[in-house]
Amino acid sequence: MLSSAKDNNPTITTRLPLGTLFDSRDYIFCTRTNVRGYEWTREETENLWQDLLDFSMEADEIPGEFELSQIILVPMEWDRQSYGLGARYDLYDGQQRLVTLCLLLASLRDSLVADAEAGDGDVDAVAKEISNMLHPVRARKDDISRVELRPRDDIVLQSILRGEASSSSLSIGKSVTHQRLWQNSQFLRERASALTKEERINFLDFILERVYMLVCVSETPRIARNIVMGQNKGMNNEPIDDFKGLVCFRYTNEEEDMYHVFDAWDNLAATPPDLENNSVGRKTVVDACTWRATVALETKIRTRDPVQAYEMWLRSKKLKTGREFFEQCVQPASIILGRFRTDNMPFLKNRPSLTTRLTFLRKLIECNSSAKESEMVILELLTRATSKNEDRMSLSKLDDNLHAVELTALWMALAKPSATQRYNRWFDFLRNVEEESPIGLSEEEKYFIKLEIQIMDIGATTSGKKLAGALLARMQNNENDDSLFEVEHVLPVKRHNASWKKMISEPEEREQYMHKFGNLVLVSKKPTTRESNQSFDDKKKRYDSSVNQRWKITQKISSISEWNKDIILDQQLEYVNVMNNIWGL
Repeated sequence: MLSSAKDNNPTITTRLPLGTLFDSRDYIFCTRTNVRGYEWTREETENLWQDLLDFSMEADEIPGEFELSQIILVPMEWDRQSYGLGARYDLYDGQQRLVTLCLLLASLRDSLVADAEAGDGDVDAVAKEISNMLHPVRARKDDISRVELRPRDDIVLQSILRGEASSSSLSIGKSVTHQRLWQNSQFLRERASALTKEERINFLDFILERVYMLVCVSETPRIARNIVMGQNKGMNNEPIDDFKGLVCFRYTNEEEDMYHVFDAWDNLAATPPDLENNSVGRKTVVDACTWRATVALETKIRTRDPVQAYEMWLRSKKLKTGREFFEQCVQPASIILGRFRTDNMPFLKNRPSLTTRLTFLRKLIECNSSAKESEMVILELLTRATSKNEDRMSLSKLDDNLHAVELTALWMALAKPSATQRYNRWFDFLRNVEEESPIGLSEEEKYFIKLEIQIMDIGATTSGKKLAGALLARMQNNENDDSLFEVEHVLPVKRHNASWKKMISEPEEREQYMHKFGNLVLVSKKPTTRESNQSFDDKKKRYDSSVNQRWKITQKISSISEWNKDIILDQQLEYVNVMNNIWGL
């Protein structure tokens, strides 16, 4: 019968002596889902040994107990039929200390066994007592270890804890963890052997009776992680690391597959990104998992407990192993998102309309937070279009859907609906994609875009200028031009020389039209302060120069004789007409 340790109990912290933790099967520890391996070096091991030994030597004179900090546990499934009464815990924090304590007990046991082999038989019972702490025996029940590492490393640990290890019998050097386990066990055995038999037994009693730990049993990994972070520990450990542990070790059974996925995940999240070698960086992996889980569950992934949502996404796929899930879901989604973000999509290089749409959407997402969820939809569409399944989306359908995404994302960037409204709108959109009838905008929403573009002071803020730049770049005739550009105010923002005052004489009028969309143009490099404040005639020469020839709309300004409010409004109307030609406003 499978049961969970401490079912339905709230998070509780208990202060327990090590003798209780190492007695019976009430506390069996597992670190298989812990992304960190055993990392303690000789320095940390020696510090622990020396602190415990020094305190034990003074125990008669110093009252009280030795406090060995807190460990944080999360209940796991427990097979009572196979193992009897007991409980297994995911060792969320405390792996280094507990593994090293097991090595320490094994060193005491081994030194006592050596004494027994030399003829001192009265210590044999103590050695057996320690062995039972490390591998608690139950009649008619399966064997079990006090603490388990990941399979590749657990082989070495269990050999040491059973007293069966030697440098020749183990493949020491296969991993850094193997080396640390072996080196620390040898160091501790040397130190234990230097003590007399009486000192070793007294030291053992001290460890079991007067060394205490705070044992925190948390209901969920999220709570455990919050506790760890609240202690300023595990700051480099993020929810994606917990999910990685689940995929690699809890949902993958074969040891070879476990480490294949573990190494492939590390490569996928490697920095700097290298798409040719399937590396996209950690953030892209996180975002790809978040977006794909969001679509699968049709709910926004809360920052409080993303791991639970990730796992629900994993289970929804109904794949046999974590390796299949990684290779079919995590890895391709991360690579597709990485390619979208870096404009590296070779499969679309002969489809300029597609790359133009994606370029605009990428710029829109970068400059406007209300458009960011469109990346979720783009990832979903690109995933379907690059699928190897027979029902994969055709590129022509991808083009139609991205046209609708562009328009919807632009409306969101301008209307700024709430997050809940945005998510629900995109979920509806994707459901209609399934039915091959993507939702477009209503006539009222299209009218809102045209009106907002004409009345807003889009050039007054940095984000507004970036949005204007994305729109102006999308309007150009040269498709798929993702070159760097800058947005410039034709009518200057700060200084107005005599020629500008002649064209727009009233200061209030200049303020009214200065930041309108019609007063903005694209240039190929950021203008200097002097260039920004040039006269209109001087600006026209710069706009018509070879460096700006690829910006057709900018070049057309060079044929205009003067720049005033009527021209700005005309230019603005032309921009809206171009947008209408692109999106059917």
